[in-house]
Amino acid sequence: MAHVNEYYKHLKGDVGALCLVCNVACQHWNTLQRHLQTHINFRPFTCDFCGRTFFSQSKLKRHQVIHNDVKPYKCPVCDRRLGRTEHLKRHLLVHTDSKPFGCSGCSHTTKRLDGIRRHIKRKHGV
Repeated sequence: MAHVNEYYKHLKGDVGALCLVCNVACQHWNTLQRHLQTHINFRPFTCDFCGRTFFSQSKLKRHQVIHNDVKPYKCPVCDRRLGRTEHLKRHLLVHTDSKPFGCSGCSHTTKRLDGIRRHIKRKHGV
């Protein structure tokens, strides 16, 4: 990766390197190198099913499960089936009354972080 040294800062202590583009802290240099690829348009891995591209083989493999009907994770409350553990965790929030994400501009609260981000963008223009 050309000029990668211009995009990170070495840190002392638990964190090894900081991305100067978005301030993400990484413990290891190789983790930061993979992270920096998200800031450039280098996506050499292509999905054979839909043509979508990815910057790592692991991201491609994670994506490819959407093209099959295998959904191994089942909600214990409503029996809905999902393809990834993170989708099951997110889905489980619909069965709770908890709304931990609050808007700093008004009293609106949501169950998910993406919901509060969407609210702030639509209602407050930020």
